[in-house]
Amino acid sequence: MDVPAPSLVAAVLRARRALVRVVRAELEDAGFSDLPRTGALYLSHLEDGPRSVGALAAATDLPKQMVSQVLDTLVTRGYARREPDALDRRRVTVSLTPRGLAAAGVAREAVAARVRALVAREGAARVRAALEVLTALVEGAAAEEAT
Repeated sequence: MDVPAPSLVAAVLRARRALVRVVRAELEDAGFSDLPRTGALYLSHLEDGPRSVGALAAATDLPKQMVSQVLDTLVTRGYARREPDALDRRRVTVSLTPRGLAAAGVAREAVAARVRALVAREGAARVRAALEVLTALVEGAAAEEAT
């Protein structure tokens, strides 16, 4: 079977946009309407504990300057806080406030609910296979960039 590359890319982008819309709606319904457009992504990376701006930039594959700007907004709006690193006072770490943790929980549950619905509709094997294919696509692109 021939798979048209533009169709695959378009489907991935549409899926991402649909999931982002659902998460945004859930966050707004829960009272987090002032969260920046990409804020849920940052919250998900901070949910496991404090990170440096550099670590967040690497995790999100975004430039440090862009990450720092979004973090400024998250701090100003009470979702995150910046603190000196306990081991290296020259470094700053970012962690979630209770408000940030609550918003991260809403976003995480919104995604989990959509995945559960997808598994119920398509079956766990198909969802796992889709994840494997998308992971291979990302890893292949990363390998090509490295060469």
